[in-house]
Amino acid sequence: MGGRKYYTYAAAAKRLGYSAGTIKKWRREGMPTVRDAKGRVVIEHSVLLAEYRRRLAADPVRSTAARKRAEQFGFTPASTSSPGLDNAPRNPPKL
Repeated sequence: MGGRKYYTYAAAAKRLGYSAGTIKKWRREGMPTVRDAKGRVVIEHSVLLAEYRRRLAADPVRSTAARKRAEQFGFTPASTSSPGLDNAPRNPPKL
């Protein structure tokens, strides 16, 4: 899968501080996924972050808590407003 970063449900959940069930729900609701060489469903890094940002922007009631969680995991507040990867964490936590 080239030099791109992919996450399993568990790794994606850990990366964002959510449950694997939440990430699976996002998939059922239309988040694109692919299968890796072992046949596992995986999510590309940029797709995962774009979905997270989209959901954060769409739910202003939960946005404060979500932004605090995003900062805890190394995202800047600006990263929640643009779908690009220009504000991705410089030193993301190791999975």
